[in-house]
Amino acid sequence: YLREFWQHAGLIVSSRCVEDILQGTFDWHDVNDPSVELLQKRLAQHAGASALDVYVTTSGMASIYYAYKVVTSLKKDATTIQLGFPYLDTLKIQQKGPNKHLFLNYRNKSDLETVKQCIEDDESISAVFCEFPTNPLLDIIDIEALSALLRPKNIALIVDDTLATSFNAHILPYADMVVTSLTKFFSGVGDVMAGSIILNEASPLYADIKAALDAMYEPLLYPADSKVLYQNSDNFAQRMQRINLNTAEIVSFLQSSPLIKDIFYPSITDKACYDRHKNRIEGSGYGGLFSIVFEKEEWAKRFYDAVNVAKGPSLGNEFTILCPYTMLAHYHEFDF
Repeated sequence: YLREFWQHAGLIVSSRCVEDILQGTFDWHDVNDPSVELLQKRLAQHAGASALDVYVTTSGMASIYYAYKVVTSLKKDATTIQLGFPYLDTLKIQQKGPNKHLFLNYRNKSDLETVKQCIEDDESISAVFCEFPTNPLLDIIDIEALSALLRPKNIALIVDDTLATSFNAHILPYADMVVTSLTKFFSGVGDVMAGSIILNEASPLYADIKAALDAMYEPLLYPADSKVLYQNSDNFAQRMQRINLNTAEIVSFLQSSPLIKDIFYPSITDKACYDRHKNRIEGSGYGGLFSIVFEKEEWAKRFYDAVNVAKGPSLGNEFTILCPYTMLAHYHEFDF
């Protein structure tokens, strides 16, 4: 149970912290270290929020776990909805938590009718969790339309924008909380883990959410990690410009291959919907993650073995990573 909690909730002790403990150099209280405050300001600037509404956590999953704890505390016997196929642990938190949950798939805007029916039938629903785009199918949920359904019912909308990033898309006006894995594109180096929660000050639920989050939030990101993350994120905007350009070119090349059955990327799955939230700044684009399905399984194996790039379960670094994601994350859930 402890291993599962660490995996799903993300409230972990970092390797950098453990190394310092083992070496006798552990130092949590560096009163002269401004890195967390500087991180909050940088994240707030990119998201168009106040730094006071930015919470930095030990991982992306810790941000989602806090969001789950908040929304289930605001309504008695709360039920949450997971809309769209998500990153593995996001659904596990809801499945293994003490509250009820619903999983609703999402492939196009017509699926919002199912959400509408659910919230009309069940007054206990406290929140909808979704990703923009979803991982790994890169579906684009119509966040604006979803928000319009939920706000009259005082149902919170929590959006994970890790794959889009705040550089590429502006989600906060329609969400009550935006959660992000800073481990990925924001860091870009793969040597530190962290996450963030950003609250929407204009949300009708803002006061309740902020009070609940302030009551339970602990600033657990190790100072040595926050320093590294702040340094890594210095060139976040330039990194995203390069990633957007390179990925779009690779996707365009692969689209013409007869070996590939399907390719999933925001500009392919639903460009029009994505573009409604896309930032109007130079270099913004569709992110650095795409998924492919080969016509034959054997071709996928040969491709994976032959392509001379790093192999590993992550994304967002300043080098290309190739990952058999569904094999690693959903090995026991292929039918699902």
